[in-house]
Amino acid sequence: ATDDPRALAILVSDAGPGKPEALRLASLRALERPGRIPSRSARELLVATLRAALDGSDLSMRLDGEEAAGAWGLTELLPDIEKLARTAPTAFARDAAEGAILQLKG
Repeated sequence: ATDDPRALAILVSDAGPGKPEALRLASLRALERPGRIPSRSARELLVATLRAALDGSDLSMRLDGEEAAGAWGLTELLPDIEKLARTAPTAFARDAAEGAILQLKG
């Protein structure tokens, strides 16, 4: 689905703040399967959407945001994820962030 720029735009929109939690989570999970490299503007929207997920208080959204960032290779989010790894309240959350960091550092 993310090979189609229109589908990517819908997923990015649906994963953003202000959408119902279930829709956001489903969209973030769909974004964990990257497609074609998006245009610069689509990449910027994707980064902003994932950054919002990383900045949120919901652990599931943060984990899905980390997974999607790693899958897409969005190194712009590396500092955000490194901060999450340092400040993670649990070993589970820290390990997930560290996994995304490894993916991004490839």
